[in-house]
Amino acid sequence: MHVIVSTLELDVPAAQIAEAFERDCVPLLQSCEGFGGALMLDVGDGACTFVINWDTEEQTQRWINEVGPTWFGPTVVPHLRSQDRRVGNALIRVKPAPAVG
Repeated sequence: MHVIVSTLELDVPAAQIAEAFERDCVPLLQSCEGFGGALMLDVGDGACTFVINWDTEEQTQRWINEVGPTWFGPTVVPHLRSQDRRVGNALIRVKPAPAVG
């Protein structure tokens, strides 16, 4: 599993970007081969963190290359004060234990 972790400092409330992400990106994500899940966290002080999981590194890079210019550029960049993006291979993935009884 490959993961994109992006922390963005914004000049607008994170909720504004969340609305656009949910409206525009969630359907795209759900239609992509290899998509494994996503979280968007409001981490306070005008910042948010995205965590997006993919099956392969190739799928991860395709998402970065295709969504950067089409959604991220026009929607987020005008409000971006700074960005820290990391892409890596997940070493451990923990799922909830099955319910007993």
